[in-house]
Amino acid sequence: MLAKSLLSRLEPGRKIALSDEAMAALMHHDFPGNVRELRNILERALIMVDGNTILPQHLSLDALKLSQAAPSAAPPGDEIIPWKTWKTRYLAWAAEHFQGDRRTLAQRLGISERTLYRKLREAESYRP
Repeated sequence: MLAKSLLSRLEPGRKIALSDEAMAALMHHDFPGNVRELRNILERALIMVDGNTILPQHLSLDALKLSQAAPSAAPPGDEIIPWKTWKTRYLAWAAEHFQGDRRTLAQRLGISERTLYRKLREAESYRP
């Protein structure tokens, strides 16, 4: 019920649903950050979802587990990249996949619109 309530508050104009698999993944996730962590997971999922149904891959729970685990617990062969590079890639991805305007995207990301434009300019100059 809490996840559904948060979704309705985060996206009041959209009817977003959690798939059964996504709900099960949330039910089995340990939430050390409590409601705030759940809200952050759902906000991130809303940015990543293309339709109206959040699937497990939109939740990024595996990434959270890896970031909370000890460095030696990372699966072999995973690339470790600098935080700044990861943020730049994520912002470029979010801008490409977000359906709304840049002002709304900046609000959803929790940054100013000016910062978003500056970071996107940096992302354009970044070539992997």
